[in-house]
This record gives sequence, structure tokens and C-alpha cells, in this order.
Amino acid sequence: MESYPRRKERMTGKQSRIKLGLLAALVLCFSTPANAIEISFTVADLGASTWEYRYTLRHDGSLGGDPVQAFAIGFDPALYDEASLTIVSEPPASTDWDEQILASGVALDAFYDVQATAGGLVPGQSASGFRVRFRWLGTAAPGPQPFWIFQNGSSVVLEQGQTVSITHAIPLVDGRTLLVLIVALGLLASLCLRGRC
Repeated sequence: MESYPRRKERMTGKQSRIKLGLLAALVLCFSTPANAIEISFTVADLGASTWEYRYTLRHDGSLGGDPVQAFAIGFDPALYDEASLTIVSEPPASTDWDEQILASGVALDAFYDVQATAGGLVPGQSASGFRVRFRWLGTAAPGPQPFWIFQNGSSVVLEQGQTVSITHAIPLVDGRTLLVLIVALGLLASLCLRGRC
């Protein structure tokens, strides 16, 4: 049988590891995710299988101080009638950016290709008004699409990702954070109920 001081010392070590774990969990909860350029969208059903994407480009600074000057969004020809892809953008997108639809190829999507006519989008800014109308071949409503941020005038990819529905663009608390917070609070409550906090 262990003596009381030795047993207390072992529990104190265990308690400090638990408290350190709780502290790490809380730091994880409140840490910010890695930066990423975001292209958010809304999609409007115009009837007769005709839809329209409305995009907003947000530059978060993940390219350092460099502006976003070129991006492309993919349209899978199995889901989008490629012949129906039509640019219907509004200013400032239609005046500050060159837009075109690039045809699909073997194992390649069609692309909505956009390049800045001047300096591009600097960190902390967003640009909206980008619109593409299309005939939808899928069964459910159109959703997220792949996108690429390019170095202007080249095919060098600086970032890539998926477009994000405006309804999901700003989650209040993501699932991972909520789960870690619940577990951390549960452990803390358990310790306090046992008189060890």
C-alpha cells in the first residue's frame, strides 16, 4: 500500500496533465483556421432547368501582400450543359475583370476563367457581381465547385479549394471546436465534482 504523500503526489501529477490537456483543448478551440481565399456563392433557380451562380471573391491575405489577379471555377460537363454556360456578370466584376468560358477537354472541366484588368483584389477586400447562367443536368440543386487561384498570366496555381454556399460561409461554431469544447468542459466538471480542481 502506498503512503498518503506519495499517492497525493501521483494524483497531483495526473491532475496537472489533465489541466494541461484542458488548456491545450481550449487553445485549439479558440485558434483561428489557416487562411484561405474564399469564393462564396448563391445559386438561383430561374426555372426550366436554368440556374445562375452568383459569386463573391474574398481575399484574406493568404497570398501575403500579393493581390488576387486570376481565378477559375470548374464546371463538370456531366452536370452542366456546357453550351449553355453564359456570363451575366454585373459591375464591378464586368468592368474590372476579363471573363471567359473555356471549353472542356479530355478529362478536363469547362472553366469560368477570370483575370483582373488592373491591379486585382488586394488583401482584406472582396469583389462580387460575378455571375454565370447555365442549364443544370443534375438531379439535386447545384452545389460547390472546384476553384483555382492563379499567378496572373501563367498556369501556376497559388491556391485551390471549393466554392462555399453563402448559407455555410460563416459558421458560428464548427463541429470540431464544439466537440472539443464539450469534452473539455465535461472533464473539468468531473474534476471539480470530485474536489480536484
